[in-house]
Formats: sequence, C-alpha cells, structure tokens
Amino acid sequence: MKNIIKKLGDVLTILLPVSALPVIYFLCGLRDLISFVVVYAIGNLVVQLLKGIFDAPRPRDSKEHVLYIHGYSHGDGESFLSGHAMSAALPAYYILFFVKPLWVCLPFLLLAWICAWTRVFVKAHWPLDVVSANLVAFFLNICFAYCVSVL
Repeated sequence: MKNIIKKLGDVLTILLPVSALPVIYFLCGLRDLISFVVVYAIGNLVVQLLKGIFDAPRPRDSKEHVLYIHGYSHGDGESFLSGHAMSAALPAYYILFFVKPLWVCLPFLLLAWICAWTRVFVKAHWPLDVVSANLVAFFLNICFAYCVSVL
C-alpha cells in the first residue's frame, strides 16, 4: 500500500506538468506555453530557496502523531515547502487562471490535491507543507497573471 501511494504522488508530480503542456499550447498558444514554463521554473526555484531557509524536519523525524505509513524513509530536513505539491499545483492554478473553458482546470486541481495529500499520508510532509505549497503556487500564478495583464 505504501509504495502505491508513494508512486501515485511521484507520478502525479511528473504527469500534471507534462500533461499541462499540450493543454496550454492547444488552447492558448505558444506565448502562454512559454509563460507557463517561466512560472513553473520560478515556482520550483522558490521551493528550493524555502527548503534551504527553513530546513524543517520531516514528520518521520518527529515524535508527534500524524497519519502516515510506517517504514517510508525520506531525506533529512527540507520538509517546508513540498516540492511534489508545488510541481502539481503550479500547472493546475496556471490552467485555472489562463485556460478557457474553465472546466479544463478541474481534473488538474483534483489531481494536484491528491498528489499533495499523498505526501502527508506517507509522512514525507506536514499538512502545512502541502497547503503552503498550494498557496504559494496560487499566489505565484496571481502575480504572474497581474504582470501579464499590465504588459
């Protein structure tokens, strides 16, 4: 069970950004595709920066109770923010803001949240880590939408 849940999170981390590329290109065009790649790169740089600044312990290193699967190991520290959650949320929120029709974003949002919560379930991240990653992805896309509208 633990491997299935871990692999689900890992697959969604790759699947969502990759599947967003043709969706954005065919529904919005090359300019928006390039914009998405820029937002995605900035988001992942922010994750690495915050992981280095906070160096927060992972739940498996803590004595506090949290829903998790026993025996799943992770690297030490660098829990805050969740890179998996950010990688899944960035395309979901980009599609939410930039792609029409609006219903296209629904599967991306659902899968992004599933990806995020698999990280909590396998005790790789605290709930705050995945919620914060989603909030940062949301606000990065808002800032980018504002910058695009001004230019």
